[in-house]
Amino acid sequence: ELFTDPNERTYLYILFVENLRLQPEWGETYAGRDVVVRWYVDNANDCSGQFALSATEGVKTKYCAFVILSTNAEDDRSRSV
Repeated sequence: ELFTDPNERTYLYILFVENLRLQPEWGETYAGRDVVVRWYVDNANDCSGQFALSATEGVKTKYCAFVILSTNAEDDRSRSV
């Protein structure tokens, strides 16, 4: 969902990952591996706590992150998020 300020130059991005499920063909390769959910914006980043993937069930991560970006112009959406 996108929210803007009155000048329409500030954007709030929300990332919520409730759970992750491996595709069946990836189960043998990735099951049991410890991973994190990570986001990057320019030089900034954040990640969830570490968790192990399952071959048969979704893994509840319940990871939530918020990023607020301001731009110089209201139509400038050039940052890769």
